[in-house]
Amino acid sequence: MSDPPRPRARRASGTSARSARARRRIALHLGVALGALATSAHGHHSPGHSASEGIRTLYTLGMRAPQATQRVLLLTEAARATSEPSLNPATIYTTSVLVSLRPLPWFSAGVQAPVTLIDEQAPGVASKFGYGDTRLELRLTPHAERHTEPGAERGGVLTFGLNASFPTRTVRFEVDPGPLWSWSPLVAYARSYEAWSWQAMVLAPIEHRRAGTAFEATAALLFDYRLLDPWTVSAGSVVDVRLASLCALPRGGSEWCAEGRSTERFRGNGSTRAYLTAGSGVVLGEAWTASLSVQVPVTARRDFDVAGGVGVEARF
Repeated sequence: MSDPPRPRARRASGTSARSARARRRIALHLGVALGALATSAHGHHSPGHSASEGIRTLYTLGMRAPQATQRVLLLTEAARATSEPSLNPATIYTTSVLVSLRPLPWFSAGVQAPVTLIDEQAPGVASKFGYGDTRLELRLTPHAERHTEPGAERGGVLTFGLNASFPTRTVRFEVDPGPLWSWSPLVAYARSYEAWSWQAMVLAPIEHRRAGTAFEATAALLFDYRLLDPWTVSAGSVVDVRLASLCALPRGGSEWCAEGRSTERFRGNGSTRAYLTAGSGVVLGEAWTASLSVQVPVTARRDFDVAGGVGVEARF
């Protein structure tokens, strides 16, 4: 009669150990899932901004060719972001000042400092305001001296550039992706005629954050037409394509992932977002210009439902 309890005690002890191991495994898996959720919100665009790098570059052009220049630009942007590139659909307002200096005729460097107001659509979440990610702009225009000669305004302008964004923002989302770095090399060509002009750009955005690194390609084509001096209208398109994603693993390291980074929706390799853009600008003397533009998506996949920007620029 005294022997049976001992086997039962051993079985109880074994069951308890197995139960503890199971609880630890569940806790580990839950922690990994929550960690992935907390560190990988937002898609390929910068936190606090809903547009892609290509559209952000269009905003900073101010109805001008994308060449090395010396200027000050005051820019206000607004967009209604979808939940596709992130888990935080929101209406986002950004105001920034871009100051660019040209120490050499063929080279300019600029810094863009933004402040952001974010109205997340989650119930009970208050609007957030703070400083955004600082952006660097480098432009190199070969043979720039030729573009200052008489009649040069009707010629072609080839420019190489680099946009970079650094994690300086103070505003935080309910589900925040953490610090973000981005680099976007670009090549642009613009050509002007008597009453109209066109410009094409190709960018290769690279975005890195805790959840991994995304590699994309962006192409943009714009046409400008001078209706009446000093008014100009513009129209064009922008296409973003996800080329590849390098996803961070919960226990360290990374691997290539065809479906995109954690919490991204519809960001697999080859996923495409296309937008139409239209705008207008006015030349206010030799140095000043004002411009506005609106963008709408034309594909099922999209970063925003509608976006737009207004800018005032002075060149010196």
